[in-house]
Amino acid sequence: GTISDVPPQYSDRFEFEAMVKNTSKPIVIWNYTKEGLKDTMEMASAVVGGKENLLKRPFIAAYSEPISPLTGDRAATEKLLLAAEYGIPVIHTPCVQSGASAPVTLAGELVSANAENLSSLVMAQLKRKGVPFLMGGVITIMDMRDAQMSYGAPELSLALSGFTDIAHYYRVPTWGTAGCSDSKLPDEQAAVEATFSCLFSMFSGANLVHDVGYLESGKTGALEMIVMVDEILGYIKRIDRGIEVNEET
Repeated sequence: GTISDVPPQYSDRFEFEAMVKNTSKPIVIWNYTKEGLKDTMEMASAVVGGKENLLKRPFIAAYSEPISPLTGDRAATEKLLLAAEYGIPVIHTPCVQSGASAPVTLAGELVSANAENLSSLVMAQLKRKGVPFLMGGVITIMDMRDAQMSYGAPELSLALSGFTDIAHYYRVPTWGTAGCSDSKLPDEQAAVEATFSCLFSMFSGANLVHDVGYLESGKTGALEMIVMVDEILGYIKRIDRGIEVNEET
C-alpha cells in the first residue's frame, strides 16, 4: 500500500522522505512517473551531498516493472532508462503468472520471465554500460479458483529458485520474493507458506528478497507478519550454518 494522508500524485516522494529520515539501510524506491523518480533521485543526492557522491556509493535502487506478457509500457520504460542514465542500481522485473500472463507450464513461464528480464537488462546497458541491474520478479501461478496471484503456492518457490539459477548463470544478481502468504492473517497458513519461500530463497542463493510481510496475495501488509518472518529467518540462518565438525566438537 501507499500513504494516504498526502496528495496521491506525490505520495512516492513523501514515502521516500519518511524512509530516508528513519533508516540508514539501503532503500528500494518506486515512483509513478519518471518525474517522480527524478525528484526522488535528487532528494537522495541531496542526502549524500551531491550526485557524484550518490553514484560513488548509491544507497537507493530504482524499482519498476514491465507488463507481462512481453510488454514494456511507456511510463515503466522511461523510469528504467532514467535510472540507468543516472547510474543507480536498476530493478526492472516482471510479475508473471502462469496460466494468465505466461504459459501455464513452469518451464514456459520461466522462458517468458527470462525474455522480459533480458530485454530490460539490454535497454539499461545500452543507456549506460555497466549500470547495476537485478533480474527476477514475482514468478508464480494464478489461482484458478479466484484469479488471484498466489504468493503462497509451492510453485512460487520453485519458479523463483529456477529463475535464480538462470540469473546466476548470467552472473547477474537476483530480486526474489519470500516471507509472504496468501492468508489474510499472520496465522498458521502464513507461517507455513512464509517458511517454505524463505527456505527456498536461502537454498537457491537469492540476493535481494522483497515482499516480506505481504499477506492476502500481495494486497495486505502486516507488521506482525514481519516479526513472524524474522523468527523464521533465525531458524533458517541456523540451518544454513550447518554442523561444525572438528577436533573440538
